[in-house]
Amino acid sequence: MDNAGYVIAGYALTAAALGAYVAGLFGRARRARSRVAAIASRRAR
Repeated sequence: MDNAGYVIAGYALTAAALGAYVAGLFGRARRARSRVAAIASRRAR
């Protein structure tokens, strides 16, 4: 296969993009949880 390097690079790039996407989702979830906690603490007063 002549283009094995391109195939491997494509998989590596896809894995990196998916990893960045998942990391972004975890970051958004963490911010949402802290926002919910802040709202809940204001309501508890």
